[in-house]
Amino acid sequence: MKAKKKILALAVVAIIAAIAVIGTSLAWFTAKDQATNVFTIGKIHIVQNEQQRKLNENGNPIDNELEPFVQNKVLLPIVGSVGNNGANEAVNPGNAKNYQDKIVTVTNDGNNPAYVRTFIAIPKTLDDDTASNNMLHFNSNFTGWNWKNASGNWIVIEKTINGVVYNVYMATYTDALAKDATTTRVLKGVYLDEKTDVNADGYLVKGNYTSTQKADKPITIYVATQAVQADGFTDAASALNAAFGDPTTDSTKLPNFVTD
Repeated sequence: MKAKKKILALAVVAIIAAIAVIGTSLAWFTAKDQATNVFTIGKIHIVQNEQQRKLNENGNPIDNELEPFVQNKVLLPIVGSVGNNGANEAVNPGNAKNYQDKIVTVTNDGNNPAYVRTFIAIPKTLDDDTASNNMLHFNSNFTGWNWKNASGNWIVIEKTINGVVYNVYMATYTDALAKDATTTRVLKGVYLDEKTDVNADGYLVKGNYTSTQKADKPITIYVATQAVQADGFTDAASALNAAFGDPTTDSTKLPNFVTD
């Protein structure tokens, strides 16, 4: 691969802010019999936070200082190792170059404990079923989040969004999220594989695999979060599936991702 080909950049339109951030409640009622018997509806509401690290005067990110995420990031093939992906809260443990922050957490700003799960949708043409062909990677977090099924495989569901086929990854926060609490980072950043190149027709390629993604077209990544009351349920999966359905058996139960 010739280095000059890597100059071609991709504008990443990370459509993540407030997309399909859903709160719901089950079997909560308001009733009033007399003045001493008043019941109120429990409020379930979440905020999906999207952030990036601030830069110092030398243009280097500051690990512990965050600011709101800015769209239209530019992707170039990664240089160096991202490090121990998923092991801790560090955004870019290996301090690789051309890594783009996209730090996502979820805050419960309702009145009651809630179970939450987050979906990350990556264009399938850049996230091929054959791992060796993957071009677009995301840096995730295993602390607090369950990404895998009972067989130990990543939970990935195929869905077409705006005419584009996506691989949708599902991560469930295992503990009930208390009022005013915030999850660990479910997403920390995205980057292009170091072996990604561009062919003569302008399509991204990796080895013998040619993507349908052109280098001069933006990549759209979707992230959505669902929440449901924790009270009355013993685990996150049963609570969320009762509220929204099980997307692992029925892909129509996935969030719509697209907003007006």
